[in-house]
Amino acid sequence: MAIELPNTQDQVVELLAAIKKIPDPVRNGQPYRINGEKVFSQLGYFGAGFADSWSGLQDLLRAPDQPLGPEKWARINAFAARLTTRFVIDWRHRNVETIDDALDEKYLMDARTRNFFLPAAASQLVYGALPLWNLGNDPGAEPRLSPYNDWVAWRSSLGKLADRDDLAKHIQALLRRAVEVMDAIAQGPEGSPWLV
Repeated sequence: MAIELPNTQDQVVELLAAIKKIPDPVRNGQPYRINGEKVFSQLGYFGAGFADSWSGLQDLLRAPDQPLGPEKWARINAFAARLTTRFVIDWRHRNVETIDDALDEKYLMDARTRNFFLPAAASQLVYGALPLWNLGNDPGAEPRLSPYNDWVAWRSSLGKLADRDDLAKHIQALLRRAVEVMDAIAQGPEGSPWLV
């Protein structure tokens, strides 16, 4: 639902956050698990299903040519970023993969893959920049004083890409928005030398 109706993503994230607070069922004195995850507090059913759909859509042999392929991939990544930001599920390792894929030269050289990956990477940063800035810290930890190692390179690359004439206007706008969010996170409440 959150993928097909992106305007519901915040509400679905809040619902999942509430579900995490339900006591986990117990079997033989131990919390019941699905794929190693507790049913409610770790969202065992949801996490496994979402991870499978996320991995399946990333298959470039199919995804860019599917109806709404790039748009759906961007929605999935926006949703994953929201889940991570609200500490519902920590998807930071996959969020980083999405951004790294988008900035990989082999994908940037081809318009089809570029148009597929860049909106997803920008969505990761628009909706989940702070957890990525804090990568290496536990979710919810005090913000770092300096960024995750790749942050400065991501910011520089996305800024340059936003000015490319061979990108669609909506992709350029999304990349610029991602750069604005990254700059706001880097600036922080007291300013920071990490702006590029």
